[in-house]
Formats: sequence, C-alpha cells, structure tokens
Amino acid sequence: MKISRNRTRAMPLPEPVAKIVETYPDGARQRFDAIRNMIHEEADRLDAGPMTETLKWGEPAFLTDTPRTGTTIRLAWKPGSVSYTHLTLPTKRI
Repeated sequence: MKISRNRTRAMPLPEPVAKIVETYPDGARQRFDAIRNMIHEEADRLDAGPMTETLKWGEPAFLTDTPRTGTTIRLAWKPGSVSYTHLTLPTKRI
C-alpha cells in the first residue's frame, strides 16, 4: 500500500500486514503502532517521499518509494520474545 505524506495514525495497515499484526499480543501491537508512527513521522521530517508498507520475509516492512531516500525497515514481534518487538535494520554500508 502506497502511503503519502502526513499519513500517520489515520492510515489503516494494508490487509496482509494487518493480518500479521492482529496475531500479536496487545502490548506488542501497541509498541508496533507507536514505532510505526515514529517511522512515518521521521520519513515526513526527512522528506523521504511516499512509503510502501508490505511484508518482507513474513514481517511488516516499510520501504521508501523514491530511490536513495531510505532503506527497508522490518518491524515484528516474535513469539519467543514475549517482551520485545524486533526492529531490523540493514547493517551494510551503501
């Protein structure tokens, strides 16, 4: 789903992403929503342009649509990590 500027809080999750997030426990869902809002707010602040929310390797992912304006961020809760929500960032320098 393409998301335009000033889209935090009001934009629903794309259906495939929503189905994954609905399986998270309440606390993890709340953290996911808070971090999702921070990702969108920071993308707006940096003028990164539109973003796509999708699944990568079965985990919610945020991708910038404009080349060289950001990197994919994956954000997921793992059943074995009851009190954590995982944020995965690439470590390779470009």
